[in-house]
Amino acid sequence: MKIDCSNLLNFKREHERMCLSNTVSCTFCPFDKIAGNCSPVDLMLEDITKEMVEVLQKWSDEHQPKTLLEDFLEKYPSAPLDKERIPKLCPSQVGYGDEKDCLEFVCGCTKCWNRLIDEVEEE
Repeated sequence: MKIDCSNLLNFKREHERMCLSNTVSCTFCPFDKIAGNCSPVDLMLEDITKEMVEVLQKWSDEHQPKTLLEDFLEKYPSAPLDKERIPKLCPSQVGYGDEKDCLEFVCGCTKCWNRLIDEVEEE
């Protein structure tokens, strides 16, 4: 699932995701050579450059987050799907969050299956 990092909200989310994925040190961060103190908390809107957007877009494209559906189909490629290519069960039935997490309270909900796996793991 490709994310447009030129959108400010997407930039902030992807920047935080990039920082959280780097458990070694800021020395290995793609922003290290182009930005000073660039933690997601400290980075101000006026500090964001076109080069930072391009670097983050490249990182994001190389580290695309998975949806629940993509993760499920990787693990269960032969699972029965409905006509919209969605599993015939609620994501909570196979361990993706709780039943209360279902956005529309309808089993097999397209919105639920298309949530990012990182979002469900954080809940």
